[in-house]
Amino acid sequence: MNSTGKIIGALVLFGGGAYGISRLIKTSNTGEKTSITVSGINPPKIKNGALVLSVNVAFDNPTNHTMSLKKPNLTAFYNGKEVGNSIPSNERTPIQANDRTTIKGINIQIPFIKLGSLVLSLVTGNIPQMAFDIALSTEADGIPYSDKKHFEL
Repeated sequence: MNSTGKIIGALVLFGGGAYGISRLIKTSNTGEKTSITVSGINPPKIKNGALVLSVNVAFDNPTNHTMSLKKPNLTAFYNGKEVGNSIPSNERTPIQANDRTTIKGINIQIPFIKLGSLVLSLVTGNIPQMAFDIALSTEADGIPYSDKKHFEL
């Protein structure tokens, strides 16, 4: 290989490395700046032998570019045990630059049988006071995010 080819090869290698490092730094900064949180639970409902929790998720995008958020996967825990999940989806939502977007009403169905002693109250249509931990996992522009919040209902 002649010296011109070596110089061009070195420049391509250097340019590719610089681009990769730039992309890594941008991804790291984006991951540190953005936040995705479980922002609240709407009043629970009883439907088809299950308690349905309708959960809202907030996404803060303080960056200067639109991000693509994968629909969050939610998991409900009652007394430390996993009792229900949202339906997984590859659906994506664009989150505009310098904006806060709230995705409302992601449902988690919890079969009565998983709630132990609360079953009798739920079967009669009463929703007693209870507490749940809601865990969130998702990704935006290839960056994974997670959150977990405790809610008293």
